[in-house]
Amino acid sequence: LKPGEGTGEFPVAMMLYKDNTYDEVYNEAPKLNVTDRLYIQTTLLSGPSTAVIQTRECWATASAAIDDAISYTLIRDFCEDPAAIEQAEVDILTNGVDVNSRWEANVFKFVNKPVVHLHCKVRICFDTDDSQCSDVQNMCGNRKRRAVDGYLPAEDKEAVVSIGPLTMEGNVLVIGDEQLLE
Repeated sequence: LKPGEGTGEFPVAMMLYKDNTYDEVYNEAPKLNVTDRLYIQTTLLSGPSTAVIQTRECWATASAAIDDAISYTLIRDFCEDPAAIEQAEVDILTNGVDVNSRWEANVFKFVNKPVVHLHCKVRICFDTDDSQCSDVQNMCGNRKRRAVDGYLPAEDKEAVVSIGPLTMEGNVLVIGDEQLLE
């Protein structure tokens, strides 16, 4: 094992909150409409005090299957996906700085699909003297990307967390119209 690596079981969860205070969780699958925004948090439920959670990738699907053919990327390589910023106003608030990673987006749905499922690939990182997990927070936007693979665990150390189904009602952004899909 390299310094900063370890093995263990670390429980993680993803939750949808009612507003930007991140105080109140939806306890059942909500019905959301065009005036709502998604307030998402991935959380390391327990682990060592040096551990932080990093959300590497998030995407939406039309079914509960994480590999559904109908999908929409929201976060890629720890950063907001450019198309998702433009279309759904995706915004990462915190990532890699503590046991919670938070992001938000406008509600959206897929063409002819009433529900959306959200999935994120998360990994646990340990701050050690020679690696700073929080560097992922500074990789996005206009800031220059730095190589971070040196201290991130390999692909197999990731967990996928999911929530859904979220029912989207009314005149919300529709993903999957020809002009929105690459």
